[in-house]
Amino acid sequence: AQTMMATVDLPGQDKSIPFERLHMHLSEQSLQELFSDAPNIPEGFTIRCFEGQKDAENWAKLETDAGEFDNKSEGLKKFATEFGIDIERCKRSMFFLIDEKNEDFVVATASAWIGPVNNHKAVPRLHWVAVHPDYRGRGFAHLVVDSALNWHYNNALLHKGGKESRGLGVYLSTQTTSSRAVSMYLKKQFRPFIPIEDNKLQKSQTELVTEHRGWKLMSEILKIDASKLAEEKEF
Repeated sequence: AQTMMATVDLPGQDKSIPFERLHMHLSEQSLQELFSDAPNIPEGFTIRCFEGQKDAENWAKLETDAGEFDNKSEGLKKFATEFGIDIERCKRSMFFLIDEKNEDFVVATASAWIGPVNNHKAVPRLHWVAVHPDYRGRGFAHLVVDSALNWHYNNALLHKGGKESRGLGVYLSTQTTSSRAVSMYLKKQFRPFIPIEDNKLQKSQTELVTEHRGWKLMSEILKIDASKLAEEKEF
């Protein structure tokens, strides 16, 4: 089973860092090797899925508290755009970590979703990870992320697109302002990649990541060489 790694304060955004969009990919092999077991949940906490409108409110409040939105109304509008079209999927694969000792307070969230990338219509996706500021630095981001990735491991054929989703691994979109989250994803074997749609000159992934302003920033901030981590094999 997955264990918590509480040494990184996650996720949170640093608005002092110039914003650049980033994409990362977890190979199917890594998904199978690392996320076949559900994470161990500490005593006093539970993980459950989306249960209805109250959780749309919970999601919007959590994301607002985490700094994604200026107010809850903006969060609710984003929820409707991102998730409102498929509430049934939310009930299966939008995860919430609950603090039972604090009136069932919603601590963290992550969703096992799908999205179009690399000319595929339905690729498994890790989507909208957030942890309440009061609960950061305790490994809770890992719990919801691992829950979502375990769901992808167990339920690939339930995705829209059916067999098209099988064998494609999992991708995510993030940003340079979330460098702590990027560090966590790297530890989970996600690797930098540039979508085919952005590769007009048909360069290698190493070239693309080396030239990418966002990955240059991450290399400097996280003390890594992103170009050496780039995933050469396109999916």
